[in-house]
Amino acid sequence: QYKIVPHQICYAGMTVVHKLSSLRNMMKSHGVKSILITKLDELAWLYNIRGGDIPYSPTFWGYGEVTIDEARLYVHENQLTIEADKMLHKANVKVIDSPTIP
Repeated sequence: QYKIVPHQICYAGMTVVHKLSSLRNMMKSHGVKSILITKLDELAWLYNIRGGDIPYSPTFWGYGEVTIDEARLYVHENQLTIEADKMLHKANVKVIDSPTIP
């Protein structure tokens, strides 16, 4: 298994907090309470992390869920580097050890 690492802000352009805030504003304006993110490149973009599970792509297996109050990332927790885990925790993203939708 490849490690999931943070994508540096100088390349990402925005912090995870800023991206989540923008997404939540859009959700509110459309009356959306929850969104499930299953597209792997969108997941990597939103949470500013990169992996190597898929050949020739900086993505990883997992999915995400964003509500007005919470953000969750479902991945193999042991794939996260300490830096990625800290960055996600700082952005109030809850990491759940489950890369597949039950």
